[in-house]
Amino acid sequence: MKKYRNSFRIEQIKKYLPLIILVCIHCRWLQVNVEIFGEIRQTEYSLSVLDYAISFFKGTVSPSGKEIFNIPALWSSYFLYFFAITGYECSKIFSKFEQQKLIRVGKRTHWWYRKIFGILKEVVTYLAITYITMGIYGMCTDAKIWGFSKKLQFQYNGLNLQGTSAIQMLLYLVVLPYLVMAAMACVQYVISMEINVIISFFIMIMILVGSVFFETPFLIYNYLMLIRQNGIIATGINSWIGIGTALFLICVMVLIEKRLIQKKDFLL
Repeated sequence: MKKYRNSFRIEQIKKYLPLIILVCIHCRWLQVNVEIFGEIRQTEYSLSVLDYAISFFKGTVSPSGKEIFNIPALWSSYFLYFFAITGYECSKIFSKFEQQKLIRVGKRTHWWYRKIFGILKEVVTYLAITYITMGIYGMCTDAKIWGFSKKLQFQYNGLNLQGTSAIQMLLYLVVLPYLVMAAMACVQYVISMEINVIISFFIMIMILVGSVFFETPFLIYNYLMLIRQNGIIATGINSWIGIGTALFLICVMVLIEKRLIQKKDFLL
């Protein structure tokens, strides 16, 4: 039992290590660039943990005219790795271990509900590790724990956060990321179970890239870019529509697979 626990912990560390490295790269990149930016403007800026989070989920404006297309590298890599983790979990569905679990549970509906709970738990863990890593990095670099620099966000990131409340920031940085990621994980699970794991992965990539290209409420990753929120820019998309869309997708995917799973053949 002790050996099993130790191996489980090692697997979990390996699983989230790329995520931790990616977040640390973002924090270091922002720290260095803000220092250079401050030297150019002859202004001293002090970073906070929230500044790291805001800059990470800043996103980019949709390409128009002859502008060079620019997809945020770390932002996109963050979600690509989440797709990879979800896809890996999906690939286990048809394993003998999962078949044994299905037999022991008895009802397929209960098994599916457990899978949904696992999805929601995975998203919580993913976001928690993200913000904990930012917090630890911030403490190690003497960053402020609370608050954020509105002046820095406006001058460096082009985000006007003067009228943004703490509740809105909670909505943008916690609620929306959680619901959107949970919704897309549910979609990925259903596509994986009914079609193919690899196809589901590429569909997720198409939705992500499409969200960067087109600023529309129908492409859900638009809601995870602060620079496209109507609470920050007048022509942005409505965050509450994003919450409603994500909840709708979660409910629909759960109900659809609840019916389809009754006829699903899990034998390889």
